[in-house]
Amino acid sequence: MTLYGTGQQYLSPAHDPLAGWQSGAEVSAAPGASVLALAGAQLGTVLAALDDAAEAREARGSDSCCRDCAVSASGKCFDHLSDLAASGTYRALRAELGGQR
Repeated sequence: MTLYGTGQQYLSPAHDPLAGWQSGAEVSAAPGASVLALAGAQLGTVLAALDDAAEAREARGSDSCCRDCAVSASGKCFDHLSDLAASGTYRALRAELGGQR
């Protein structure tokens, strides 16, 4: 999502797994809210990391040799359903920050 800024992308603290990145102090935000500015290579790195994480969680969630999945009524155990859910969350955040790949 782009907030008031100069072409940079901003993350809310809820999406902030990154400590020590440049503050978005120059950005207008709701009272009490803080933002994180990502520009250029930083944004590219975060988008690539989200892609990698989503692919890894999808691969793990698609494990067809899991005994727990085999006996589950849904066909997926809790761990593998969690992996697939996390992958979807990573892809949604990636789309919000920089479009779909």
